[in-house]
Amino acid sequence: MPVVLILLALIGAYFIWRASKPSSVSGSGPQSRIMHRGQCKWLPTGNDTVSLAEYYCKTCKVTAYAQGGTPPKECKKNLRGSL
Repeated sequence: MPVVLILLALIGAYFIWRASKPSSVSGSGPQSRIMHRGQCKWLPTGNDTVSLAEYYCKTCKVTAYAQGGTPPKECKKNLRGSL
């Protein structure tokens, strides 16, 4: 019986330790999207409207729009959907 209690305590300590560590960045979750944010190389295409400017990412091969004359801050590769 004491061996089972020690084993349960060790398993519980392992899960508590695991939960306190930061998650890895290799998955497809939000962390990987955040890490990919700085890798985009946005180039202006010149197809601007009154309020939006069009940008093309050399890294991801996607087109995105942004305001204020600055390129998008986040990667738009994983966005899906239509209007």
